[in-house]
Amino acid sequence: DSNGGRSVFKCLLKSNPTIFFYQLASFNLNAGL
Repeated sequence: DSNGGRSVFKCLLKSNPTIFFYQLASFNLNAGL
């Protein structure tokens, strides 16, 4: 669910923000934003 997804993102952001932002940027590019 959405709450679980946000928890995963928060954990990833805390553990490795560089990877998190890289993945976020890649997702945005793939979505055409």
